Amino acid sequence: MTNNKKLNFNLNFLNTLNQTQDVICANKSEITDNQNNSKNKESIEPILNKEEELQFTKIKYGEGSDINWKPLIIISVVVIISCFIGFTSHQNSVRKNAISQIMNNAYEYLKSGNEYDCNNELGKLSQYGIDADSAKNELIDKYEKEKQRIISDIAYNYEHSKEMFESLKQKYLPILFDNDENKFNQAIEEKLGYKELSLKTVPLPKSGVIHNYTGKEAIAPFEIITQASENNDPLGLYNDNYYIKLVNPYTDKTEIVIFMRGGETKKVHVPIGTYKLKRATGITWYGEEYLFGHNTQYTTSDELLTFKISGQYVEGHTLSLYKVENGNFSTKDISAEEF
Repeated sequence: MTNNKKLNFNLNFLNTLNQTQDVICANKSEITDNQNNSKNKESIEPILNKEEELQFTKIKYGEGSDINWKPLIIISVVVIISCFIGFTSHQNSVRKNAISQIMNNAYEYLKSGNEYDCNNELGKLSQYGIDADSAKNELIDKYEKEKQRIISDIAYNYEHSKEMFESLKQKYLPILFDNDENKFNQAIEEKLGYKELSLKTVPLPKSGVIHNYTGKEAIAPFEIITQASENNDPLGLYNDNYYIKLVNPYTDKTEIVIFMRGGETKKVHVPIGTYKLKRATGITWYGEEYLFGHNTQYTTSDELLTFKISGQYVEGHTLSLYKVENGNFSTKDISAEEF
């Protein structure tokens, strides 16, 4: 009985010892697994960190993400550039307007002859980096061009509309010419290309011979008939007047000069001889040097006029200075130099 109990105790002890060893082995195995897991985790963590860093970098530059960053970046750049351009454009506009205002003010001073205020105004351009002298030269050129345009307009109206001419003269004589009519007339005449505004009108001579350069006795009758203006002009202000020369046909030397007022008939006497007739026609008389001004019309005869003694009679002529039906004395136009 005793031996059986002892045997059972030994068996139980061995079983307990085996169980303890199994637990120890199991714990040891668990510890080993934990150590291995710890080492694996340590070896995996750097790899995970690199992958996370790579993922962050990709997201930073628009890759590896569901969000498409490129359009957003482009839009941002465009907005920034647009804002910069808008700001720059505004600054340029403000600068341009300020310079324009200064130039306009200076130009008005220049036109009025106020050079002092003109220079002061142009001095403000230095803050914009613009040379005042260069700007003034620019304004002077502009003023001269505008002045020439105005003078051309006045000259045009002098020839086409006397009423408009007088209106422009009253307007610009004080502004451009300091009320100096001589300067005004000279400027207009230079543009016209002939002298007339500065000419002084002269009272019309009486109808008749005003020069006999031959020194011979004037015995041959010469009747000249003129025609009054067709307008209602009782004072004869618009009648054509005539400055007539009887010229030696061989030497072209003037021998007789006759003046005829329009609307009058006059019988004169001239020396015996043969002449070619030249005629200057116009309304306003400026004297023998300028005749009727720029509007003078010049003609010469195709036929010769011969005044002679025939027996007891002196033969002369009657001349109508206007167109008549079946006339027998033709003329043609000539230049002032040919006259």
